[in-house]
Amino acid sequence: MLAPLLVLAQPRQISFSVFRSGDLTTFEGELGDERKVHTVLASGDEVYFDGERLAERKVVSVLRSGEVQKFQGARGVERKVRAVLPDGKTLFFEGEAGSEREVPSPRECEEHATRSERRSERRSERRSEHERERASVEATSENGAALLALGVAVTALAALGRVATRGVVFAAESLVGMMVTQYVLLLAAWVLIGGSVLLLVVLALLVTVAATVFAALPTESVRPRARK
Repeated sequence: MLAPLLVLAQPRQISFSVFRSGDLTTFEGELGDERKVHTVLASGDEVYFDGERLAERKVVSVLRSGEVQKFQGARGVERKVRAVLPDGKTLFFEGEAGSEREVPSPRECEEHATRSERRSERRSERRSEHERERASVEATSENGAALLALGVAVTALAALGRVATRGVVFAAESLVGMMVTQYVLLLAAWVLIGGSVLLLVVLALLVTVAATVFAALPTESVRPRARK
């Protein structure tokens, strides 16, 4: 530290020191126990200090450009934590002394956390929706299998009735015709109603009843006459 060229004492125990570099430093305290509180550098920048004698730490710097910087830390390792630019914009910093890096403001961090939380909620909602769709597809598959078994059972009963009354050949022809008609109608219904399970169940029951009634109707089979 350069020796001061001039020391001015004030009644309120405030003294000033002017150094060869052109810096003007202000001290407070009794003689021999002065502590540095303010320095005006030759460049025009100002530095404010806080702390006891020989442990003064830099807390605020006011640059000639108008920028105000805030510092934290012990003497010699003060680190810049905030800066207010001449246009009023506030910057925030993290890191060790001399290696500070600009970081988002607390408000920006909060907004980022809110956006991340919202994105997480949307992803959770999409996953839940996919799970519901998958469960609906599985339920639809199970319902479809049940309807298929029901249709086969009803058609088989109708075919057995035909076997008893009309013969095996005619029953087989009726069975094939009813099954084709029934499941073609079910497939068309499934496409038209857009995959609604409830409507499909209703239509399947209606088609099954219609096929059963059709199977019970008396129908003459066409058989070739035997030659005399």
